[in-house]
Amino acid sequence: MDKIDSKIKLFKDILIFTEECSFGVKTFNFNKKKEAVYVFAYKERILSLGKSCLILLENKKYIEIQILSRCALEALFYFISLIKDQKFLKVIIKDHTKQKIKMFGEILDNKKISSEFNFSKEYLENCMDELGKEIEEYESLEDMITKKSAEKAELASMYTSTFRLLSLAVHSKAKILEEQFNFSKGCLKFKQKQGKENVHSSVDGLIAVFLMMASYLVDYVEIDDKKIKNKIRTFCCRYEKFNKN
Repeated sequence: MDKIDSKIKLFKDILIFTEECSFGVKTFNFNKKKEAVYVFAYKERILSLGKSCLILLENKKYIEIQILSRCALEALFYFISLIKDQKFLKVIIKDHTKQKIKMFGEILDNKKISSEFNFSKEYLENCMDELGKEIEEYESLEDMITKKSAEKAELASMYTSTFRLLSLAVHSKAKILEEQFNFSKGCLKFKQKQGKENVHSSVDGLIAVFLMMASYLVDYVEIDDKKIKNKIRTFCCRYEKFNKN
């Protein structure tokens, strides 16, 4: 088993552990920590993205995994920011409201779209008025920017390196597209196999995402279970060995 296959095996083991561990969600006091609903929602989103990445890995779709692993890393930035700063919940709500204002505003300005979806002008204007009132409450708050969230999560270096690298695949840069085909002498052929070298940064990023998420959840929920803590330490030690070799 080569190094990348060993890393994929480690990621799979961590993924299974995270999926099987409830992290005390059934007994957690959500009334005590209002932001906890979103903390666990981000946890489930990261888990879902991880499971999708594993399917891509098993099917040797090494380029596409970069897209989902980047989404998982971005979710981790918000996840940790919310744990570190409960007020970040309002930033999330503000961003959601801003996105709705943008969506309804664009539909209002486009009669063809509004008619296709049976949105009356009166309905859209009422939505815009209500959203306008909502956004006033959060106007003084910072905007939800990925880079700022990474800094708040104390993962600025990870944003500059892994996140920016994976973003190339998300935005379909020419270099990424070129890795999927050969063009020679006027003949275009799509590659049936994707190079495994494309997956290194993705798997490294995913392992880090899941290990940090699990560690933060243990502290956040105040888990005392030694088996869970030891399991996470064991995963960390296995990953550190890769970096030493």
